Amino acid sequence: MRRPVVGLPAAAAQWSGARLRLVLLHELLHVRRRDVLVECFLEAVTVAFWFHPAVWLAARQLRLERERACDEAVLDTGARASEYCEHLVEIMRAATRGPGVVVGAGMAAPSTLEFRVRSLLGEPGRGASGCAAWCWWCARWRFTVWAP
Repeated sequence: MRRPVVGLPAAAAQWSGARLRLVLLHELLHVRRRDVLVECFLEAVTVAFWFHPAVWLAARQLRLERERACDEAVLDTGARASEYCEHLVEIMRAATRGPGVVVGAGMAAPSTLEFRVRSLLGEPGRGASGCAAWCWWCARWRFTVWAP
């Protein structure tokens, strides 16, 4: 955690300069934001409250929002959303067809890929309004379950 390392798959040696730049930028944004510390805390809370479904849902949402924040910061550097999404999809394809584990595929994990692409391309139902709906749902669920 003191000296972060960004791991890339062996296939990164054949990536275009643009893809390598976007991937490294995304990962270095995680480093700057200290997302590893957040993940450690999140894992500790999930372990402590493993029995509570809201903790699992909140952890998943936090991970999605963390990825989206880094994705949006990459776009703020001038990258085109369509090009960035194309790189995400290609990285995921390589991860699923290649042998072994692809270290850099975490940014394009199947469970988050659709959410991230839709969010980046600005499809309705995503973005801040989606987050607000999520917060409202959690608050409502909490009061439904815990209220006397």
